[in-house]
Amino acid sequence: MLRHRFTQDEYIERSMRGEFVCCLKRRGRRKSVGNLTGMRTYAVGYLDVRTGVPTFTVHFYMDDLGNIGASGLLDPKWIYEDGMIYTSNRRREAAHGT
Repeated sequence: MLRHRFTQDEYIERSMRGEFVCCLKRRGRRKSVGNLTGMRTYAVGYLDVRTGVPTFTVHFYMDDLGNIGASGLLDPKWIYEDGMIYTSNRRREAAHGT
């Protein structure tokens, strides 16, 4: 459900059009598990440019050449939409708007 919402509402495309700005939240060590040899793990958060409100976070693996590993897709971890925070198959009201 979260991935469907993420894709359907075009969060990455909207960020590319300047609606959201990203910032690195966390970068992890290199992974050597299965087909992820030499990959680093990243978590990136996006803010709404107009309001400064955190809007979504994604996780992914990337190699030194900038190729995204595993499925090749960004993995959404949560989305803030219409006063709600959506994570996995759950949703909850956001405390204080974030």
